[in-house]
Amino acid sequence: MRKQVLALLCGLGERPGDVAESLRRAGARGDPGHGRTPVVRFLAVVVSADPLVEEVTVADGIVTVTLRLRWRATVRLPLPPPVATFAAAFERGLYPELARLTEPGT
Repeated sequence: MRKQVLALLCGLGERPGDVAESLRRAGARGDPGHGRTPVVRFLAVVVSADPLVEEVTVADGIVTVTLRLRWRATVRLPLPPPVATFAAAFERGLYPELARLTEPGT
């Protein structure tokens, strides 16, 4: 699972702008300033499609994949540098085209 998630993340691009474009093409959107970046939403949809995956989270630059089978360890890996840089920039308000449009109060 670690290799697949890492390949998926590295496949987003070699520069933060490439990552943004890949996520835009995939339709991934996020909520800047709330820790729900397009990266988090992309992983939640793509990785969680695997029936062995219980949950996918990203916190402090670390991806955690919790598996349904107890005998398998939880998988943790750091975001690749271009993805981490993109996520930090998104949280600061860069890449507004990837922000979800939300109703007031949501």
